[in-house]
Amino acid sequence: MLALSIDTTSSAGSIALVKDGALLAEFLVNCEINHSETIMPAIAAAFDITKCTMEDIDFFAFSVGPGSFTGLRIGAGIVKGFALATGKPVVGVSSLEALARNIPVSSRDVCPMLDAKRDEVYAALYRPSPDMGLVKVAGETVVGPGEFLRAIERDTVFLGDGALRYSALIRDILPGSIIAPESQCRIRASEVGIMGTEKFRKGEVLDLLTFTPVYLRKSQAERLSAGG
Repeated sequence: MLALSIDTTSSAGSIALVKDGALLAEFLVNCEINHSETIMPAIAAAFDITKCTMEDIDFFAFSVGPGSFTGLRIGAGIVKGFALATGKPVVGVSSLEALARNIPVSSRDVCPMLDAKRDEVYAALYRPSPDMGLVKVAGETVVGPGEFLRAIERDTVFLGDGALRYSALIRDILPGSIIAPESQCRIRASEVGIMGTEKFRKGEVLDLLTFTPVYLRKSQAERLSAGG
């Protein structure tokens, strides 16, 4: 079972080929280049290295958000185009949960935090479960970082570009907490593919005609048209 997985929800974009839940190849690009310029060449390179082809793909997985409006639309557009051209199904994965899984084992809660600009973050809170999984204890939201942090009642592991940006605030409000190193603060398409494989096996696929990314808030154009 071969999955092509994509994440374009933040400043870093990545793609991966995941076979039966195991990583074959992955490219992550974190530079000031639009995802529309990096994702397709990365996919072509992964196919070239692994000798896989689009015909070998069984399904597509991508981060449905929350995240950058532009990035989400690029990712959704690429995946929908591939699916319509090949007739293969699509699975959607939470960007915040995929990020949280960068912390494989923890005795603390895990808070993925993406920079949402405008002095806000996309955030959620997860608690480790006995089976080494994660249980969501605070749902996905877009909020001022201070407001979210003050609602947390125990020492937590924070990760993501939002955690890096607001690291001083985290240490001030929750001094006993841990901020993950930068290497663990980027969403990995490999994890999107692994999570997507789990969902695909359960039959949790998206309707190509109706699915939309998870935005959580209106786009800048929508705010301007509404006078907000």
